Amino acid sequence: MKINIKIILRLVFLLVFLAIVEITSINLSLSKTIIKEEITKLNDDYEDEITVSFVGDCTIGTGANYGYRHSFIEKYDQVKDDSYFLGGVKDVLGHDTFTIANLEVVLSDKAKTLNPKQYNYKGPTKYVNILTKGSVELVNVANNHTYDYLEQGYQDTLSTLKKANVLYFGYNNYQIVEAKGIRFGIAGIPGWDYSYAKSQIDKAMDYFKNMHIDKYLFNFHWGDMRVYNHNKTQERIAKYAIDKGADLVVGHHPHVIQGLEKYKGKNIAYSIGNFLYGGIYYPYDSDTMIIQMHYVLENNTIKEEKIEIIPASITSSRPINDYRPQVLTGKEKTRVLKKILKYSKNFNYSIDE
Repeated sequence: MKINIKIILRLVFLLVFLAIVEITSINLSLSKTIIKEEITKLNDDYEDEITVSFVGDCTIGTGANYGYRHSFIEKYDQVKDDSYFLGGVKDVLGHDTFTIANLEVVLSDKAKTLNPKQYNYKGPTKYVNILTKGSVELVNVANNHTYDYLEQGYQDTLSTLKKANVLYFGYNNYQIVEAKGIRFGIAGIPGWDYSYAKSQIDKAMDYFKNMHIDKYLFNFHWGDMRVYNHNKTQERIAKYAIDKGADLVVGHHPHVIQGLEKYKGKNIAYSIGNFLYGGIYYPYDSDTMIIQMHYVLENNTIKEEKIEIIPASITSSRPINDYRPQVLTGKEKTRVLKKILKYSKNFNYSIDE
């Protein structure tokens, strides 16, 4: 039997092409995952576990009408060190598999035209190094500040993140990250209107269809400012997302922490609060939390998953914000845990954990 070399070469080319298309289309974060696995292999406890961290609003910049004194920019000029800002939580974020933050700022050196609103936040593009030095791999851009400097500011932000190898998601951008053979589908959606959020959840799940996702992680920007109790719209959206297949829902925007809820065996964190927040000099409430999901593996499958609440503060000094979050210990840790549980329902968590 004669072998047709041309046909074989065409088949090989087609297979290679299809493989490239598939990898590109699902936007796997293999390089970032490898970096993180190298870190976690330093700790035997993480050999058979994937740990995903979530932190709240990160405004690495300042308001258009803010003064220089006590501002984020002044602090940056003083310390001249990108690793300073997330240095107080590096032991947590630097030893997970990947970290997800809500990026509530425009990163641009050129955008000047303001979106007509009360608060407009921006920082120079070099501030993106704060994220990379602080071990933040993914950021949500579906919030009410990434368009503070209109379309140019938004596009500059995405370009800056891309150049720094910080993955972004939100609106019509989705991410699929693979770690240790487990695939995570990640989406970010504004959640003030139930009908809109519902349609976006459907759209995201349709995007993830046939992508062999193991865990669906949804970020929502929603809720009422400075209100500790979540509202009905938040609850309806969160439960709809879980009904559609979400495994975890994490929210932000109220600038304070809200409670957690267990629904159909899945966790909802309604608001994890501010985190690295350049939007305020004198914090009225410094309490925040890091949510960690621990996925215990056995034979390359998830055998068990556990949620961990890590109480923290958005500043390591008072009363002025020093823009350096820190993990809380002792009585302060217990106080914040009790505060979180006060606003939680159907959620069992031991203070001793």
